[in-house]
Amino acid sequence: MTHENLTLMEIEDLNDEINLADGHPRFTPFAWQEQVFGRLSERFAETAREDYDEVQSAFLETFLRSVGESFLPGRCRYAVCYASSVAIEIVARVLRNEGERVALIEPTFDNIPDLLRSTAISLRPVREDHLEGWGPSQLKRLMGGTTTLFLTLPNNPTGFSPPAEWYDQLGAALAHEGHKLVVDCSFRGFDDQAVNLDLANRLTQQGLDFILIEDTGKLFPSQELKAGVIVASGSWSDRVWREFSNVILTWSPFVLGVLTDLSRGFADHREDLTRLIARNRQAVRDGLWRFVTPHRQESQACVEFLRLAPDLASTQTAIAAAKAAGVAVLPGGPFYWDNPSSPPARNSLRIALSRDPEYVDEGVTRLNAAWSGLVDRKSER
Repeated sequence: MTHENLTLMEIEDLNDEINLADGHPRFTPFAWQEQVFGRLSERFAETAREDYDEVQSAFLETFLRSVGESFLPGRCRYAVCYASSVAIEIVARVLRNEGERVALIEPTFDNIPDLLRSTAISLRPVREDHLEGWGPSQLKRLMGGTTTLFLTLPNNPTGFSPPAEWYDQLGAALAHEGHKLVVDCSFRGFDDQAVNLDLANRLTQQGLDFILIEDTGKLFPSQELKAGVIVASGSWSDRVWREFSNVILTWSPFVLGVLTDLSRGFADHREDLTRLIARNRQAVRDGLWRFVTPHRQESQACVEFLRLAPDLASTQTAIAAAKAAGVAVLPGGPFYWDNPSSPPARNSLRIALSRDPEYVDEGVTRLNAAWSGLVDRKSER
């Protein structure tokens, strides 16, 4: 079957025996999360009696604090919706209406360029390695005639996560030239560096017009009870609110109440999640070292982006063998949205880590057997 995008692949993989494709959290809830889920009926009754603005403000302040962000209602505009993909669609409408030309990071999850292109926005790829070594003297080359830089940081799939000084330098340079910045921060909760940025506060001090996209959906095993958050500053504040109002009235106060409780627990127990992800990452690296190498050794993302060894012939062959063994993983090609046939695109794949340890171990065991068979058959030719 020919797949149109990564999300279609993830949907088809949902019922596989071992689903290591989508990056959503599918692990057994921790004890503190079970306590939240154990009082859903009480929370439903509570939020039904509360003022919506109070429910939303409590969620925003609690969630943002849990991922290292200040709540700045006097300086930024906030909009809460169903998911980060809806937030991206709203932002795409704003960019289109403002006539923005967008420089977009590559690789990144392919629904971002798809959603931007659906509004007829002109896109220019910006390679991740060019961003990593960026300096102010290179801004003109980096932007290439565009007006807005769109990043996913920490990046999905690679885990690239620059330090605070990098953002300070970039924000100042963009503001000086009259450019704007959009950052999808959906994967920040796993990254020790990213949860200490206080990015909105940092960028407002630079005088930069920016949009941040936040997401609870990668953090909590809440069966898709989640929210996407848009944080907009400067000239974009009113424009985001106007487009938001064309899409949604409000998000569920009940869901926001539950997410507030989960965020409060996350602030105190974040290490439970980071330990799980680190443990599963090491299991993948130790168990599959003959066949793959990490794209970034220092990655803390909830996914692992891997380069295939030459012995595996091709990503397509490796994924087909995994599928035959009951294991679903994602090919790397679609993440390279501008050049899916480039060498790094052809020889990479992504494995999700937000699973129970036993589940990941079983997946690694099956992948090891499946890929060993490929290597053995190749050596016999």
